[in-house]
Amino acid sequence: MIKHKLVGKKVAQVLPQFLITVGEKAQFIAQEAIAEGLSSGNVMSCDNTDQAIQLLRDLDILDAAILIKGSRGMHLDKVSRELLQEPSTADLVIPR
Repeated sequence: MIKHKLVGKKVAQVLPQFLITVGEKAQFIAQEAIAEGLSSGNVMSCDNTDQAIQLLRDLDILDAAILIKGSRGMHLDKVSRELLQEPSTADLVIPR
């Protein structure tokens, strides 16, 4: 939990347009980012990758920089694969 809160604190310093977290533990990231000043309207927590994918589809992300970071167990690679398959974002994704 302490590491997740530290990530939330660092994220708030960067001031991203959106923060989307996935999973129960990642909610600590979202909470800390809000506590550190990130607008709660720009912070969204998802229970799973499918919710995150749908949320990304609903948001205007064409001009956004998106960092997808998480443990292998969260299967966030599914999110990047989905972005690569989406015609509107496929050319914008740089997989690592």
